[in-house]
Amino acid sequence: MLYFIQSGSRIKIGRAQNPFNRFREIYTASPDKCRLVLAIHVYNEIEAEARMHEALNQWRTNGEWFEINFKTAFWTLVELDLIPRDEVPHLELPVVPPVDPDFFEWFKAVKGVAPWTDEELKDLRDNLDEVWFRHHNEFEEEKRRLGTLELMIKAREPMSQEEDREFWRGLREMLKQ
Repeated sequence: MLYFIQSGSRIKIGRAQNPFNRFREIYTASPDKCRLVLAIHVYNEIEAEARMHEALNQWRTNGEWFEINFKTAFWTLVELDLIPRDEVPHLELPVVPPVDPDFFEWFKAVKGVAPWTDEELKDLRDNLDEVWFRHHNEFEEEKRRLGTLELMIKAREPMSQEEDREFWRGLREMLKQ
């Protein structure tokens, strides 16, 4: 079987008798989160893998890893006639920008429970792509308005007692005028 394993913005294109076992090996050895995004039977997997690697060579980062998205990898598979065109499934993939490096800290600070347990943080990291998909518009709008992670977090923090007193004092002064 031919398989695609995604890690961040890279996809590994390989072949294995059992891609699920191969995925577990890669997932265990990888410092980054990985997902098996495709496992498919092709006529000649050795030739198919070689043709895919050759067609995508300009995006190769290391070994069998390519700096491409799933859609590019999948349509290369189709364009090389490695799967019959009449068997190509209809894919509707949401267009979502890559996860912003500040997103994890922002989400942790403004969306979650405090304090986070180690298990909750691990779960958040393991599901960050899905969480990003649901919250990226809000995050990006806030980052556009405020500019930095520090200001984004500060804007969500409740006021301290001193800030609260200062606010009401300023409001009273303004209303007296």
